[in-house]
Amino acid sequence: MFKIFFTLIIFLLISNCGFQKISEDRINNFQIENFITTGDRKMAAKIKNNILINSRNESKNLISLTLDLNRKKSISEKNSANQITKYLIEMDVQLVLVNEINNKIEKFKINKSMSYNVEDTYTQTLKNEKQILSDLSGKITEEILRYIYMKNLNGN
Repeated sequence: MFKIFFTLIIFLLISNCGFQKISEDRINNFQIENFITTGDRKMAAKIKNNILINSRNESKNLISLTLDLNRKKSISEKNSANQITKYLIEMDVQLVLVNEINNKIEKFKINKSMSYNVEDTYTQTLKNEKQILSDLSGKITEEILRYIYMKNLNGN
C-alpha cells in the first residue's frame, strides 16, 4: 500500500513540475559566420572543427566567434632525485561571441588544467601529453558549446 501511494505521489510531482526535454532542433540552432582563432594553432583547429560539426548551415541564428588559446606546460612534481615525474598543462581560452542578428557581444573565459605522468620512455610520455591535450580540447569544446546553447535557448 505504501509503495503504491509513494509511486503515485512521485508520478504526480514529476508530471506537474514542468520538465521538458530539450530537442536537438533547439540545441544546435546556430550557424557560425566567422571563426577567428589565435594562439595555439593545433588546439584551436581541434576546437574549431568540433564546434563547426555541431553548428547548422541553415540556421538563422548567426554568430561569430573569436578564440584566443594560450597553452602553458609546467613541472608539477619532482622526485627526491630531482627528476621530473609529472607535468601540468594549463589552457586559458578567451572567447568572444558576437550575435550577428542584434550585434550583442559576449565575452567568456575558460581555464582548464590537467597533469600527466612522465614515463620511462620518451615516446610514452609524448603519448600521455597528446592524450591530455585531446582531453583538454574536448572539455573546452563542451564548455563552449554549452555556453552557446544556453545563450540560444535563453534567446540572447
